[in-house]
Amino acid sequence: METPFRSAVALRDNICNSTADLGSYGTQKLPDGATVYVTGNDTSWRLVKGTGDIYDGLVGLVIDPNDGSDNRWFKLTENGGNPWAMQVALGTSLGVTPSAQNAWIALGSTAGSFALASGNGDAWELNLGTGLVTYKGLTRLVNIQYQITLVGAAAIDVEAAISVSGDVPSGSTASVPQFANQGGSVTTTVRDCLSGQRAALMGADDTIRVMLRNLTSTQGITALYMTLAVD
Repeated sequence: METPFRSAVALRDNICNSTADLGSYGTQKLPDGATVYVTGNDTSWRLVKGTGDIYDGLVGLVIDPNDGSDNRWFKLTENGGNPWAMQVALGTSLGVTPSAQNAWIALGSTAGSFALASGNGDAWELNLGTGLVTYKGLTRLVNIQYQITLVGAAAIDVEAAISVSGDVPSGSTASVPQFANQGGSVTTTVRDCLSGQRAALMGADDTIRVMLRNLTSTQGITALYMTLAVD
């Protein structure tokens, strides 16, 4: 027998005035996935049942209801946008030296200066020296984009890509077109701007970073500017 469709009432798509009101409502009788729109701050929330306190450190993104349950409200939208979006920027130019021709190396393998330009620092933990970004939220499909402007220690062909949880390993020489692999040619004075994007299913403690490689030799590559964004 087929399971019948449930009505919108049964799915409990509700409205309330404030997040304080939302936290005061009992969640035990609500179905997993129930949603609420909060008019006071233009946010919407989804109920995830049984998560416990794992994500309670995500300030502003998770509400622990005052009903003694293990259920939590997770923010879905804020002012029409994605509250889980973020952007990282490279503060000053940074060079890397590949271990071998064609070998991938992480931007930030030489200590640099990275900053979280936008986004929630509890949901996205940034290592300010290496540029490694660690995600701390529920599993979700994300779109990751980068833009990077490069020069070389010589006239070289360069490539960039996005690594998620090490799926572009340092030292590997494999092309990774599925991971936003893009290329160009640079010299000591002629720069090139590369950009790419990839989709990834990310869960708690998965990581993101930009990878570079030199297709011509082992001479150094310098990133003059870089942004890495998730939406």
